[in-house]
Amino acid sequence: MQFEQSISVNATPEKIFAIYADVASWPKWDLEVESASLDGAFVLGGTGKVKPKGVSETKITITELTPNRSLTTICKLPLCTMHFVHEMTPESAGSTRVMNRVVFTGFLAPVFGRLIGKGIAKTMPTTLQSLKQHAQS
Repeated sequence: MQFEQSISVNATPEKIFAIYADVASWPKWDLEVESASLDGAFVLGGTGKVKPKGVSETKITITELTPNRSLTTICKLPLCTMHFVHEMTPESAGSTRVMNRVVFTGFLAPVFGRLIGKGIAKTMPTTLQSLKQHAQS
């Protein structure tokens, strides 16, 4: 099960990637995140924690990282993994298409997709709009 949204941002992929790389600042533009941190550097295999609104803090791992192009983090749930995919594709001079996708995999993916995924899908447009405003300011 997956949910996806995208938006055009008047900023370069480098600028948007830098915003994603500043994990501690995610709550400044992602209103669904209360806190976020990394245990070390922003690198492939790096780990950290995210505290979404209304739920307990969860461990994240960076499982894919292509500078200025894409980033994937995962968090583990019982018999399910949530993949948070962020892709940045240049559109024109200084403009970027930003895509966010949440993918649920594993035995209980259908259950968590319905329980959690639908709420995430509802907030994705707002989160992307906030990212856009942050990147363009």
